[in-house]
Amino acid sequence: ATYVDGGVCQNIPVEVAVALGAQRIVAVLAVPIRSPSDTRDFTQVAFPAVFLRSVDQIGFAEKQRENLGVPRPDGCELVVIEPTVDLVGAFEVNAGLMHVDLDYGGLRAEEALADVDEGTRRRAMDATDRVVIARDRAWYAEEDVFGSSSPSEAVPRLERVRAAKRQVREALADRASAGLPAGAAAEAWWRGYEGHAVPRPAHVPDDPWDGADA
Repeated sequence: ATYVDGGVCQNIPVEVAVALGAQRIVAVLAVPIRSPSDTRDFTQVAFPAVFLRSVDQIGFAEKQRENLGVPRPDGCELVVIEPTVDLVGAFEVNAGLMHVDLDYGGLRAEEALADVDEGTRRRAMDATDRVVIARDRAWYAEEDVFGSSSPSEAVPRLERVRAAKRQVREALADRASAGLPAGAAAEAWWRGYEGHAVPRPAHVPDDPWDGADA
């Protein structure tokens, strides 16, 4: 089952896991814990930009560090798995992109816990990042396809979807060659469409590879 806390102060509920007696806690972060650098002169920008920088970036990162820094009893191990691609941001609520991010966390957790040498781990992580970036591109390209009004509009847009999905397939193959295959369910990441809130129009094929070489 998948649970979402929707919280503000307990985005990473390590404290709850400790209270429940967990001996090994794996914390998969949805967004990077490091605040991205920003070279703007904040004495010269509008208040909304200052607010977003302080709350959405710096404040959120500080809260994550606070969540991870709760006291743990002796013998309680904490494994922190941080993304290197910021796919969803702190306030993303789109279900399709969130499911991509869930898959990303699962792959990254597998890499962090795998009994492999660091070179292999880094190779797999690089492939995973390419999978996620390509799926993100595919999602936005699919939104464009689903927003088309006719087959003549949809066809060229579908080629952009296929290009992204070829990148997904290639990156998955690279990850598998490093000894960490993503599993049978991952085939759907390049064979089909991602999740979208709007229904597929009738003029868009139900298979993105319809009439093309996969």
